[in-house]
Amino acid sequence: MRQIRIGLIYKTKISLLEKTLSALDVLVQLVSLDIFYHFVYNLGIAYSATATYFTYSDDGLIMIDITTSADKKLKVVDDAKKILVNLKTDSESLSKIRDMLIGQYTINLEDVREKTRFVSSRYIETGRIISIKKWLCLLEKVSNKEVTDLKKRIFGKKPLVVTLSIH
Repeated sequence: MRQIRIGLIYKTKISLLEKTLSALDVLVQLVSLDIFYHFVYNLGIAYSATATYFTYSDDGLIMIDITTSADKKLKVVDDAKKILVNLKTDSESLSKIRDMLIGQYTINLEDVREKTRFVSSRYIETGRIISIKKWLCLLEKVSNKEVTDLKKRIFGKKPLVVTLSIH
C-alpha cells in the first residue's frame, strides 16, 4: 500500500521574545501530542504524526508532519486542521505539557551537545544567550491565555503550504 507523507506548514508571525518563544514551545508540543494520539492511537490511520517549529530572528514556521495511507489523505488533512483550531489549551493540558518539556530540557542539561544546540538556537532566534535553566523558568510561567492567543493567531488561518509526497 502506498504511503503519503503530509506536511501542513503555518507561519508563526510572532515576535520572537523569550516569553513568546516559550509559549510557542508549549503550543507545538501540545499539537504534536494531540495529532499523534488522534491519528496513530485513536484512529489507527497514520504511521507517524509530529509537529515541530523552526524560528528565525524575524519569523518562523510550524510544520505538522503525518504519514498515512493514500486513501486516508483527505481525512487526515481535514482532521488535522480541525484539531489545530479546536486544540484544548486548558490548565490541565498545559500543565502536563509544561512538565514534559521541563523534564526533556532537564535531561538535556547532562548533554553538552544538547546544551550547545539549545543555546545557539535561542541566540539565532532572539540575538541573546538564554540558558536552559532560564528557559525552564520561562516555561513554568507560560499562561493558558498566551498559548490560546498563539493558537488562534497561527492556526486561525489556512496553512501557508500543504505538501504531499508519495512513498
